[in-house]
Formats: sequence, C-alpha cells, structure tokens
Amino acid sequence: MPTKHRFHGDPTRFGVVTKVINDKYGKNIHYIADVAGGQGMLARQLNKSGYEAEVIDPRGWTLVGVPNRKEEYTSDMADYYDLASTSPNFRHLVSTARG
Repeated sequence: MPTKHRFHGDPTRFGVVTKVINDKYGKNIHYIADVAGGQGMLARQLNKSGYEAEVIDPRGWTLVGVPNRKEEYTSDMADYYDLASTSPNFRHLVSTARG
C-alpha cells in the first residue's frame, strides 16, 4: 500500500515489527520506547495496536501526533519501558528488565 510519507527502506516493515511484538509479547507489555525512531511510524503502528509507544530521538523529525521525547535514550529511562526498539528490525528488540 503506498504511503504519503517517505522512508528509508521498506515502509511495510513497521507493520511486520508490530506483528512480531504483538505475537511475542501480546498484552504482557504496555510501554515501548522507539529509540532513534525518526518520524515515528513504528510508534504510530504500535499505538494503534494498543501499546503506549513513544519515539525517543534528539533529531526531532517525528510526525505530528506521534508521542515523542526530543532527547537521547539513556539507561535510566529503562525502568519506565517494558520494551525498547532500537531499529525497525526484530533482531534488535531489547526487553527492559523490571524487577
């Protein structure tokens, strides 16, 4: 399906990663950090799927309406998030430990 936004790489990857996260974690997680998430399409897809995702990226390129923090991700943020995505590629998903 064509998109009105321009992305590097295949834009269908955001839906694929969202499905991988949903299949693997379901509703066992809620808060997701989309680290260096650029425009925020992964966060947007995740939010539409019932998660609370936000982009953490100091570049400030996020699309209107996508929750974001214009700063670098730091380890002290890990306590808040259940999952941090560092790339729209499921091999790079990192679960943050809550204990």
